[in-house]
Amino acid sequence: MYWNQPHADKRSPGVAVSGFVTGLIAGGALGLLLAPASGRMTRARVNHRLRETAESARELKEGVNLRLHEAAGSARGLAERLRRRLPPA
Repeated sequence: MYWNQPHADKRSPGVAVSGFVTGLIAGGALGLLLAPASGRMTRARVNHRLRETAESARELKEGVNLRLHEAAGSARGLAERLRRRLPPA
């Protein structure tokens, strides 16, 4: 799906999360390659970045879960309104 297609904004949250995680991993790898430091310093930086990444991933997951919950509630409300409009079977 391309960014300029009309339905490009309807991708699943999993796609966004996997892209986010892939970007974090690629950025971390490039950072390690381009900024050499001592082993102890590098491990400390990696541990710090991993903690930050884990926290960011948790926050992203919570946001996605909240949006999915809201969307499900909206869908249930819409389904109920549509059911009320239908004649009895």
